[in-house]
Amino acid sequence: MTTKSRTKHEKKKKIAGNLAYNMGHILYVAQLTGDLEKKKLISSMPKHDQERYEIAFETLLRDGLLVHEKKRDISNYSLNPEKFEYTKELIHRFVRGTRGEIKVKQIKKNPFFHRGPIKDTEHFIGRESLISHIFDRLRHTEDCSIIGPRAIGKTSLLHYISHNEVVRKNHLDPKKYIFVYYDLQRFGENTKIEDFYYEMFSQTSQQVLHGGLISEGEIKQINDENPNVIKEINKSLFEMRDLEGLIGALSERDYKIVYMFDEFESIANNPTFDFSFYGQLRALSGNPGFQVAFITASKKSIYELTFQEDIKTSPFFRYFEDFRLGPMNREEIRGFFRLAAKNGVIFSSDMRNLIEKWSGGHPFIVQLSCDYFFNLVMNGNKLKPEDGEKHLDIFLKRHKKHFAYFWKQVDKREQTCLWRLASGKSPGRDCKGVLENLEDSYLVNKEKKKYRIFSAAFEKFVKNMPSSKSELI
Repeated sequence: MTTKSRTKHEKKKKIAGNLAYNMGHILYVAQLTGDLEKKKLISSMPKHDQERYEIAFETLLRDGLLVHEKKRDISNYSLNPEKFEYTKELIHRFVRGTRGEIKVKQIKKNPFFHRGPIKDTEHFIGRESLISHIFDRLRHTEDCSIIGPRAIGKTSLLHYISHNEVVRKNHLDPKKYIFVYYDLQRFGENTKIEDFYYEMFSQTSQQVLHGGLISEGEIKQINDENPNVIKEINKSLFEMRDLEGLIGALSERDYKIVYMFDEFESIANNPTFDFSFYGQLRALSGNPGFQVAFITASKKSIYELTFQEDIKTSPFFRYFEDFRLGPMNREEIRGFFRLAAKNGVIFSSDMRNLIEKWSGGHPFIVQLSCDYFFNLVMNGNKLKPEDGEKHLDIFLKRHKKHFAYFWKQVDKREQTCLWRLASGKSPGRDCKGVLENLEDSYLVNKEKKKYRIFSAAFEKFVKNMPSSKSELI
């Protein structure tokens, strides 16, 4: 081989190598994001590389490793799930020797296992605008009320915003914010107001003493400057001034305390917690010397929860801003698809459509649906478009208890109206007010002046229920 031909051969080999690298990079980005825009990706590359990426993109399309989906005039590309095995070598070539290789090797670990609150920040998806607004309020120690039906993600949201990296991401100093989570479900009818405040004190002390936020040296210094305010004491010895002293000492050092009261209806419906209780609670967050903010989580607005009219006149309710949690939009649902892709499973277009249809955007049902199709792909099965109803039947049978839970949250009259909708019958005039209430609970949607059940899965579950009121579970 002559020197000239050898140089030409080496050049071709180099181009082929670079092309494989570029193809692997494109596939790697597609795996991490779930989908990508061709123009956006190529324009983000150095100018001298853009032509190679253009060729690599066309090669991937020609070989069927990437598939094209056009939604709302935007061309998105995703990995072809039927050829995912072929992409591994190209992805490996790109990430070989880099930290990214770890992500590729740790594929196919199902991230959709949550059936209760999500505590892993990497698995929490969506709600960006609402979270940003909440942190705007916390920046000024203002109170917030998170409202939404059960299983919509209220508790997961409370856990998420208290993570240090999330606080930092929202431009606050995590070293200066003390989040105290407080589940009020344990407060029964016999609970005393003193018990509530003792728990506030105890939970705050625990967080300060054992949360790792404040050093032992600083705790000692605070206790030296104040009469031993950071401490653990028995309930029988607790006095309200213990809580006020603790909050005051921390506030003096510019610590902000965020009390997160989950299941707030547990005390709002308790007659023991009277007008004076709410006044005292308001005094804690309204004290100019205290840096305290409250976040409540409940099914309804905290103002609407209490049945005592005199309590509704309390200034406590006046300072809260309501944040309503409802179904997720399409972009938020795509976040679940990207999470699946990061873990090595690509949902086909048909799977994505069914997940959106089955869930109606309800995050818990999105989680269940993604879990179903993730396992389907992991077990080497494919989805045939004509088998959608068969899979829905399997899905409903597997998760009957979860849909029964939704069903039991509504009364008999609401169940009857839902059954009429699911069965294609006219709901009738007597259902008008009922459907409006169900719309507020996100169980029905109104489209073109007609109501429909929010989720195809829940709709089929309801349709399969007995039509007789006496037989309804």
